[in-house]
Amino acid sequence: MKSGDTKSGDTIPISEEIGIVSPDLVSWLKALGAAMAASGAVGLYHLEGVTPEARECGNELTRGVKEVSVIESLGQGYAALGTGKGPVELVSLGCPHASREDLLYVLRLLGGRKVRVPLWLSTSHVVRERAETEGLAVKLRDCGAEIVADTCMVVAPLKEMGIHTLATDSAKAAFYIPSHHGVSVYYGSREECVEAAVSGKWHSGCP
Repeated sequence: MKSGDTKSGDTIPISEEIGIVSPDLVSWLKALGAAMAASGAVGLYHLEGVTPEARECGNELTRGVKEVSVIESLGQGYAALGTGKGPVELVSLGCPHASREDLLYVLRLLGGRKVRVPLWLSTSHVVRERAETEGLAVKLRDCGAEIVADTCMVVAPLKEMGIHTLATDSAKAAFYIPSHHGVSVYYGSREECVEAAVSGKWHSGCP
């Protein structure tokens, strides 16, 4: 099954033409897996030429599976997850937890600029400790970002904190937060989220 072309249901999909698995791609695949598990019944997926089952089975994994169109445009997916209304009050990244490479990328996106809206970066305590040791954490704090360890915005007491609208690049979080907390969500790319933290406004560049 080509990614984006089919509806997997409770089957195990296989993604084709992924290419070399780099650190940046691992972060993307991690987020993809979290989103698929949160919004559907997909608990596992294979990568052609990467996962052992895909290498061994090839087309056997998809034999007999009926392919049906799920979305014609990524814009429909963004629209379904983007429930944001009003000003951005919080920008939260790291669901699933951000890696060291993710933190470095956010720092590059900030480029020394100060945020106007609270920016949470959720990660593990191991990554946070390394970020503290390497000086990465202090550079992020200098821009106004906060590293939060071993939790994320999905389980945070958002309503008690007075948060009505947040921005995130996590499809998993965008799926859960409105129903769990009654908080609206601007959903988009990491770049859009960082710009929202800096400007205090949401400007969508989604297709």
